[in-house]
Amino acid sequence: MVFSVQAASTLDAKLEALIQQEDYVLGLEVRDMATGEVLFQKMLASQLMKPASLQKIPASLVALKHLGEKYTFRTSIGYNNRDVFVHFMGDPTFCLTHLVELFKIYKKKQGNVIRGNIYINRIQYPAFPHQDGWSVDSARFLYGALISNININNNSVCVRIVPPKSCGKNTEVVYDADQPPYKEINAMHIGKCNDYTRVQRQDCQFDGKVVSIKGCVPFKSNPFRVCLPIKEHQFEAFVSDAIKAAVKEAGLSFSGKVLFKPFDRKAIKVVSVHHSAPLAEMLKIGMKDSKNVVMEGLMVPIAMARPFYFRKESALDEFLKAKIKEYGLGDLGNARLSDMSGLSHHNLLSPAHVGQMLWHASRCYPCFSLWKETFALGGEDGTVSKRLKKAKENVKVYAKTGTLLGVSNIAGYIEKNGQKTVSFVLMMQNFTKEPSFYKELKEKIIYYLAHII
Repeated sequence: MVFSVQAASTLDAKLEALIQQEDYVLGLEVRDMATGEVLFQKMLASQLMKPASLQKIPASLVALKHLGEKYTFRTSIGYNNRDVFVHFMGDPTFCLTHLVELFKIYKKKQGNVIRGNIYINRIQYPAFPHQDGWSVDSARFLYGALISNININNNSVCVRIVPPKSCGKNTEVVYDADQPPYKEINAMHIGKCNDYTRVQRQDCQFDGKVVSIKGCVPFKSNPFRVCLPIKEHQFEAFVSDAIKAAVKEAGLSFSGKVLFKPFDRKAIKVVSVHHSAPLAEMLKIGMKDSKNVVMEGLMVPIAMARPFYFRKESALDEFLKAKIKEYGLGDLGNARLSDMSGLSHHNLLSPAHVGQMLWHASRCYPCFSLWKETFALGGEDGTVSKRLKKAKENVKVYAKTGTLLGVSNIAGYIEKNGQKTVSFVLMMQNFTKEPSFYKELKEKIIYYLAHII
C-alpha cells in the first residue's frame, strides 16, 4: 500500500493530536512497507533511547541467521575410562527431566555404576554471571537468572504456594516436580492480609540449601508460583545437586565427585544426546513471550565457538552490529548493544534504528517469514494476547513489546488482507503516570494506524 500525500497529511494531524498532550519522552516512526518511505517521525525518532525488550529484535535477527533455523542445542553425556562427562551447550529450555533421560540411556548402555567422577564443562561466558548494565534487582527474579552454558530449570528453584481451603490447615509449599526438593522454612500465616503483611518477593529466599518463605497469605486465596534464581556463589552446588538427583532418579550408583572443568568433547565417547527444539521454534518463546533466559541463551553457542574473543567487554556489541550490517539490515554504528534480552540499562537504540531493521528484514532477510511469526500476534498470543483485540477482522498486528521501569515500547508490523502495510516503532520513556496509561495510548495509536490503512 502506497500512502497518498493527503493520507500522510491526515496521519500527521491525527497522530499529533494523540501524542502532543502527554508528559513523557517519545520516539515514534511509521514507515510505508511498500516503498520504505517514513510516513511519520516524532520528536526523538533518531535519538538513542533504552530499547528494553526491543533489543530482542537485533538479537533474534542475528541468532536466526547465524545459527540457522534448524539449529538445536546439544546436551550430551559420555565417558572416558571410569569418569563420566556432561557437556552443556547453553540450552535455555533444558530441565532436570532431560538430564534424567540422558543418564537412563547411559545406564542402559554402560551399566548401573559410575565408578569415577562426573565432570561438567563450565565455561566463563559471559565474563560475569549477568550482562553489563543489568540492575541489581534483576538478579532477584527469574527473568534475570544467571547466564551460563549450563542451564537446568532456568537456573532457578520454583515452588507453588497453596493456601488452605479449610480451617486448621497450613499453607503448603509444593516443589515443581522437575527439580530436586530442598529443605524449607515455612513461616507463612493465614489471615486477613494487607499490603504490609502480605507475602512479598523479599519474603521468599533461597540460600542454596533451604527455601524460606514468610508473610501473610489470605485464606482460600488462589495458589501462586514463586521462582527463585540461583546466585553465583550457589551455582556449582545447585548444578551438583541436580546431577546427583538425576543420577539417583535414573537408578545409577555413584559415590564420586561432581567436578567443574572445561574438556574436549572429542576426547570422550558420547553415549546419550538431548537435542532442543529447532531454533525457529525456540525463538517463538523468546520473542512472543519475551523470555529473557531464552534470548540470552542464544549467544552461548556462538561465544563457545570463539571463547577468547568473547572475553572482551565490547565483543557482543561489536558482533551484533557487524552482523546486522553484513546481513543488510541497517547501520547501528552509534547504538549500544550490551545483551540479547534487553534487561541491560546500557542498551541504546533509536526508533529509526528499529524502523530500519523492520524495513530491511522485510525486503532482504532470507528467514523473514519465520522471523515475523516469532512476534506476538495482537489479541491472540504472547505479550499482547489480551491487547490489540479491536483491530478490524482483516487486519493483523505483529508486535514486539519492551518494558523496563519508566520504559514502555512496542514495535512491529500491521498487515491487511495478508499484506504488510506499515511498520511502527513507539518508544515512550521517563513518564510520570502509571504504565497502564501509556499502554493504552500506544494501543490508540496502533488502532488508528490499523484503521486508516
